[in-house]
Amino acid sequence: MNEITFVNGTYRSEITVKKSRFICSLKGDVTKEEAEAFIQSIKKEFPDARHNCFAYVIDENTFRYSDDGEPQGTAGIPMLEVIKRKGLSQSVLVVTRYFGGILLGAPGLVSAYTDCAVNGIESAKLAKKAYMLYMEVTATYQDNANIEALARKKGYIKVDTVYEDVVKSTYIIEKDKKDAFVTDITEITKGKSQTELIKEGYTVIPSKEIQ
Repeated sequence: MNEITFVNGTYRSEITVKKSRFICSLKGDVTKEEAEAFIQSIKKEFPDARHNCFAYVIDENTFRYSDDGEPQGTAGIPMLEVIKRKGLSQSVLVVTRYFGGILLGAPGLVSAYTDCAVNGIESAKLAKKAYMLYMEVTATYQDNANIEALARKKGYIKVDTVYEDVVKSTYIIEKDKKDAFVTDITEITKGKSQTELIKEGYTVIPSKEIQ
């Protein structure tokens, strides 16, 4: 998995369906353990609620859902399907229901939990992580100006710069662009710069924010 879309933060929204309150609590950038802890925190926050149904997806092999007392298949699975349709990972969603006295029936419950999940996600900000390389480039001040112009043109993202007797700048690039990046830097500085991989891993990319 080279790219991950996730909920960028913690959010809450609410809808009312036939006098029942459906409160959506949503959190992203979580591990399985953090998702489970978030679910427990919502249950403690709303101990008098009729149901605290949930679904989460960490990756394609790690997910879980619960109807929490609602008829089987009317809450957890619909919520899980919403998360998957939105292409989210590392995200957890809890829908708290306060019963309003009017029975919704199975189709009504599926619709209500689905709508609450969709509304929650659409009201949240999403972001993307990608597996990126952190490349440090050491260059003269004159060459650095040319490198920055090249980076803007090519879409290389600069995340740090240290100005000393030379300029050391750190760029984050996609893994499959490493060779092209090194070649570009070498050519524009006529081989006078130094390029070094200093770390790599999943990184939230500012320019990849999608909502």
